[in-house]
Amino acid sequence: MMASVIEATGTRHFIDWRQPPLPTAAERLVDWHADDEQLDMSGSVIVVPGSKAGRRLMELILDRAEQRRLIFTPPEITTIGNFPELLYRPARQLAGPLVQHLAWVSALHNIPTKQLQQFTSYVPEEDDSQGWLTLAKMLNNWHRELGGHGLSFQDVLQATREKGNPDEQRRWELLLDIQRQYLNVLHQQDLWDRQTARLVAIRNEECATDKRIYLVGTVDLNTTFRQTLAQVAQQVTAIIFADESWADMFDAHGCLNVERWRDVEIEIAENQIAVADQPIDQARLIAKFLGRLDGRYAVDQISIAVPDENLVSPINRTLKEFNVNSHPSSGRPVTGTRPFLLLDLIANWLADQRFTSFAQLVRHPDMHQWISGQVGGDRWLTELDLYQNERLPFFISFNPDRVYFEGKDRHGDPLFANLASAYHHLQQLMEPLVERRRPLAEWSHPWQQILGAVYETHTVDRTSPIGQRMMRACQELMTGLTELSDYGELWPEPMDAVAAFTWLSSIVSDVETFDVQPPESLSLLGWLDLPLDDAPVSVVTSVNEGWIPSRESSSLFLPNSRRSELGLVDNDRRYARDVYALSLILRSREKVLLICGRRDGDQQPLLPSRLLMTGDSPSIARRPLRLFADGAVTTDFSLDSADGRPKHQQFELPRPLGADAPINSLRVTDFKNYLICPYRFYLTRVLNLERLHDRRDELDGAQFGSLVHDVVEHFGRSDIKSIDDEEAIKQHLHDYLNRLALARYGRRPMPAVQIQLEQARLRLDAFARWQAEHRRQGWEIFEVERQQTSYEFLVDEQPFEVRGRIDRIDINREQRKIGVYDYKTSDVPKGPRALHQNRNEWIDLQLPLYRWLVKSFADLPAGYDVELGLILITKDTNKIRLELADWTQDELESADHRAFQIMRDVRAGKFWPPADKAPIYMDDLAGICQSTVFERWVPEDDPAQAGGGKP
Repeated sequence: MMASVIEATGTRHFIDWRQPPLPTAAERLVDWHADDEQLDMSGSVIVVPGSKAGRRLMELILDRAEQRRLIFTPPEITTIGNFPELLYRPARQLAGPLVQHLAWVSALHNIPTKQLQQFTSYVPEEDDSQGWLTLAKMLNNWHRELGGHGLSFQDVLQATREKGNPDEQRRWELLLDIQRQYLNVLHQQDLWDRQTARLVAIRNEECATDKRIYLVGTVDLNTTFRQTLAQVAQQVTAIIFADESWADMFDAHGCLNVERWRDVEIEIAENQIAVADQPIDQARLIAKFLGRLDGRYAVDQISIAVPDENLVSPINRTLKEFNVNSHPSSGRPVTGTRPFLLLDLIANWLADQRFTSFAQLVRHPDMHQWISGQVGGDRWLTELDLYQNERLPFFISFNPDRVYFEGKDRHGDPLFANLASAYHHLQQLMEPLVERRRPLAEWSHPWQQILGAVYETHTVDRTSPIGQRMMRACQELMTGLTELSDYGELWPEPMDAVAAFTWLSSIVSDVETFDVQPPESLSLLGWLDLPLDDAPVSVVTSVNEGWIPSRESSSLFLPNSRRSELGLVDNDRRYARDVYALSLILRSREKVLLICGRRDGDQQPLLPSRLLMTGDSPSIARRPLRLFADGAVTTDFSLDSADGRPKHQQFELPRPLGADAPINSLRVTDFKNYLICPYRFYLTRVLNLERLHDRRDELDGAQFGSLVHDVVEHFGRSDIKSIDDEEAIKQHLHDYLNRLALARYGRRPMPAVQIQLEQARLRLDAFARWQAEHRRQGWEIFEVERQQTSYEFLVDEQPFEVRGRIDRIDINREQRKIGVYDYKTSDVPKGPRALHQNRNEWIDLQLPLYRWLVKSFADLPAGYDVELGLILITKDTNKIRLELADWTQDELESADHRAFQIMRDVRAGKFWPPADKAPIYMDDLAGICQSTVFERWVPEDDPAQAGGGKP
């Protein structure tokens, strides 16, 4: 057996790419190392392109060892990025991301501002952590990429000198100076830069190992990696997934000969290509494709490549509708985990003190749990929505002296007592972070305190993916905070907590957590993970330019032409890599579907991938006509209903169950709501459903109207209500508007609210003018917003109460008239008839019912005529006026009959069917009523349940 190993050593070994790559590679490796009793691979290092391929290869080798009942000693499996350090021992400890970034910043600080302007047009202020960190990351990325190809800034400088570009030469001279100072800072910390350590090891020929090295599918290696391999060449075997007749397409290390792949034709059958219009259509095509498979493949035999991560969510949702679970196989960044997002939200609130930042923070599930534990319930969250809806706060400071939670409800109880308590506990938790500026190293402990306080009582399931992810995230954050303490002294300027968190983010930005894939779930892979996946069925999404091949990672300093000269990854190399990947996928799979999108999630047009434009001449001639044809073009896949998955889903509206007891009382405004939609009336008035959210950024129509109503109501109760001095009335209205605005919206209201307050002021000025003239005509205000106003009707010999509050009642004793008026503040002025009737059908009964309510006013003078009207306080201040109703007695009686019928229906519990449409202010119920859904299904009325009632 060992003879096979020797024969393969230092060679390229080809595996027919019509076979599944990793399973076949596992078979070969086992054959090379197994005898009759054991499989000893302890003397081997296997290098794979990514960690997922490494985990899968180990599983496959272990399976074969178990099948042969061999004693197994595993090899060491590593990725391309981690392999070089197995061949040499660094002289000093390698610097981590934080120290590297701090060292770059320290080097940048040593350069005069005028010189830095040769490199960047924007030089950050001394204490601008984010600005300096951005520059540091850019330099570090260039340093790392160049170092990966055996180059330094000195090599780029030499190339620019040969080109004879003085400006570019001066720029790279400066960058070389910064790079040298960066390395010197690390040296002073007794640390070693990873890229430099590798280059030194290569230069000194320090790379050595007594193990055998197998390169499995590593067709794209950088120069540094190849240089390390060259020093142990006799121990290296490159396992290449391609037919041996393609040997000249690969170099001695098994990497792609880029030039040779430029003109390779990829044979793609037309039925392997599908075109989808929107991202959601790509997800639906996957579902249809799975349906066509008719259950012939298990879910672990199907893999889906998702180059565009924005497609993951729609694919997950769509597959879930068809009872198929999916799982991203790529690592999840620590920056996307709940513990990190919690700290990020804290930093956001500390930075801007805006209400939106505060609301996002307290709604974080772990912060919500912590606050509810402190307060004793989560009623505070409902109060948060009410507070935002009523006060529309722009800011909510972490200084308790600037936060106003006062206010009482109609029963005299505090409105926001629970919210005030929640804020108090949060403010105490945050106290260590709101101190004055301090050195970076000293911020480690306060952030650790916050993390520890929130999660010390937090229980997680250690066996669940979420629990494991949270634990890993907390460990990484604690490690990062320890690094802040150890190396923060490299940043010379004191900073605040937000700036310190910026540096913490730089430590964990590249760290990922991996979940164990749940059983019976489809794998969602990255494009570069797919070639070595061993599922026999593959779907590739986003086969578009920019994704396959990927976008150019070029820059002003390293354009594509310069990258090619230096041997860096350029467009040709990306294209060759993706041509090979697609060729391998098409040959090694039983079924392949390539989905080309027309538009992305922002509705921007997408171009089909160049890889779809290769092949035989007839295909190339026909394919563009199909890919660019008008309309949505797809394959003819159809879902087979025999697989038990629904062809479509419909949501049946829940039927009303009726009220707990017959309703015998309504408010005047309820009649309009019932006329609009009896079902929505049931939801809001019987079930008391109300949608709460905290996303208002201006006064809505009801709030604006309420503000104006409150001001004119206060005037109607004041001592000056009977004067006809326009200026005095105007001043009174201004004063009370200012008082209300301060009490409700604070000293710093939202910009939109400030504008609306001025709009209200203009309307009130015009109202003052009308009110003064109205008073001079002999009218005086008798009553405003009279409480407990009701009238009892006898409907079918049973009492039915109608309640309401009339905005305003005026008396003109000279004309012996009583005016019953309602204020209207809508932008478009509508008179009583237009507001209450539509084509002679009653759509509102407010004013007609008011004439009954005034009959209960015993203190009104007898024998006076009653007139109904609207005081229009509209957007057009020239149209602010009183408009009287002109209904005939017959019309008013028809309104009464309509009101009586509504009373009967409500008492009987008739709340069905729902109206097809409702006004925009009822749109909060659209989710229940499905009024915006094309396939809404409302079952026909059942006479047996027409009256509702409990089942």
